[in-house]
Amino acid sequence: HHHHHHHPDCRATRHPLDGCLTPLALLCSPIESIPRVGAGIVGAGAVLGLHTSTASCHGSDDARLARLEAQVATLTAQLEVQHDVQLTTGQGDAVFEWDVELTNAFPDAAKPFEKDLHGGFNEDPDTGIVYTGIPGYGLCTISADLKSWKKVGTDPRLADNCHGIVVFKHKGKTQIAVAQNEHARILIVGLDGTVVQEIQQPKGGEFNHDEANWYYSHTPSKQCPWGTPHKPAFACTDVTYHDGKLSVSLLVSLVVS
Repeated sequence: HHHHHHHPDCRATRHPLDGCLTPLALLCSPIESIPRVGAGIVGAGAVLGLHTSTASCHGSDDARLARLEAQVATLTAQLEVQHDVQLTTGQGDAVFEWDVELTNAFPDAAKPFEKDLHGGFNEDPDTGIVYTGIPGYGLCTISADLKSWKKVGTDPRLADNCHGIVVFKHKGKTQIAVAQNEHARILIVGLDGTVVQEIQQPKGGEFNHDEANWYYSHTPSKQCPWGTPHKPAFACTDVTYHDGKLSVSLLVSLVVS
């Protein structure tokens, strides 16, 4: 009987990447991608599983495997120094580390759109469910333990860019407001993904504020080709709820002449 070499369970250790996933990702990466080691790490879980089972089947390879691991650990240490690779981020009570299980929970169907994720995660305090929008894919819920994602609603507007999001309770009813800057609108959405209201750009005249009314009545957002009407910008980047009102943050540039 050979003495079998078993890899430690990475998830049980404090840093799941430490001496385990990072070197494997490094070995599998082409040389030119090594400086972006973070990009290669996510795919290393499958390699790790393969690597472990191979080690268990061939006990005679233990010494060779140990040498290889030592070499990889040395390379990894050098890489971490060179590129300031850190296993955690944040400080104080908000320190985060990468988790392979939670990463793998991201829905396969949404992976082609992952690169377009732009922001906006908000929790329903009553249920712990987190809501987010993935451009090109749609509105998603993430379970309170962050282990399962689910797409909600079929309205095509939900697949547009979600720059900001808030879950709010108004008069006892919980709804979601989504700021969609590229389409200059705020969507009010039920928890089941039904769009119940679309709030569009102001026309001017709605505010007790002369400059705001003037802006939406007159200011062009960009130079348009001949024959195209000027339009003010309504780049709504975020939305929140306080004291019975939704507040919208806008990216506005005013040209002073």
